[in-house]
Amino acid sequence: MRPSIGRHRITLRARDGDGATGTAKLVVQVVPASLNDHKVPRLLEPARKGDGVHVRFSEEVVGASERSVRLEADGKVVKVEVVPFAREVLLVAKGRLPSGKLRVRAGNRVTDLGGNQLKGATRMLAP
Repeated sequence: MRPSIGRHRITLRARDGDGATGTAKLVVQVVPASLNDHKVPRLLEPARKGDGVHVRFSEEVVGASERSVRLEADGKVVKVEVVPFAREVLLVAKGRLPSGKLRVRAGNRVTDLGGNQLKGATRMLAP
């Protein structure tokens, strides 16, 4: 979950095995992404990871979903669940991950925090 723009007070409370407690407090200021950033995010080399594919980006992105990031095997779309993180997504195959050459395609619905769109990008995975 991303915090909203503005000031946020964060309090951490902890208790050890003997019952002793401690508290730490801090204030963070969340600012909007720079609108002057004109760098387009890039799709980096993907890699197989268990029954899925780990896809990394050059910077933090939003908008990664089943409609914007696709996995293909021999030109056919592989049904996957897209698990997004800040600078990466995990494409988990719904069923068995095909062997052989796989291709990841990411479209312009994927943007960085400044709104710069990823231009249609394709990366191949080695078998």
